[in-house]
Amino acid sequence: MELDEATVTSILRVIDLTGVAGMAVLGGALARTHRLDAFGFVTLAILSGMGGGMIRDALLGQGPVAALTDGAYLLTALIAAAVIYLVRIEGRWWDRTWPVIDALALGCWAVVGTQKALAAGLGWLPALFLGTLTAVGGGAVRDVILNKVPSILGGNTLYASCAILASGVVIAFGVLDLPTLGSLVGLVVGATVCLVARARGWRLPEGYEPSLTRAGAHTLELGRRLRGSARLPLRVVRRMEHDGPPDPSRH
Repeated sequence: MELDEATVTSILRVIDLTGVAGMAVLGGALARTHRLDAFGFVTLAILSGMGGGMIRDALLGQGPVAALTDGAYLLTALIAAAVIYLVRIEGRWWDRTWPVIDALALGCWAVVGTQKALAAGLGWLPALFLGTLTAVGGGAVRDVILNKVPSILGGNTLYASCAILASGVVIAFGVLDLPTLGSLVGLVVGATVCLVARARGWRLPEGYEPSLTRAGAHTLELGRRLRGSARLPLRVVRRMEHDGPPDPSRH
């Protein structure tokens, strides 16, 4: 039997705060890896834990974002930052724990973002977009702050794809008028696929890159070696990479 709207809202809020705590912890862990100070811990925890939701709420344009009107969100991120700052977490148990936290947070936010978009009266495609954005937006912003290419853009196991899948499950159950069950199933599906993808190394195929001919590859490698050893002018090296090495018979 479906729960009433107030109960559904409370469940989603708990799920949302759980995701904030989990990703704030991961943000703090990255702050330690990069040897940041206390302010750096707080900044990365807030960005990781609330960035995606804040972007989502801003796009929905329904007033101040939830992370600022509901003090529980900011407080949760700050507590997580304080814990990870004061307690050094590392070792085998952490290596096994953080992927689970990450996967659960992904599923949580994909579900919450999708439900909020549907509640705002948006169609299935915008809901899919906002659900995915909620799940991966905070991590992307955090990576940019750390001067890294956001991990969701490639070179890693499936992540954004898992959020899309979780969001799609929520939308499908919404069509069946089973939002609560859809939220739970979407969370489980998104988190499970994320963990399996990490364990099995599932990745999306990279973009097509035409292969070089043997002569072209040899010339490119020669140009790179000359650039590093002979210190030729860059314009000369680039010309060699484009046209090939000079022909001795011409001289």
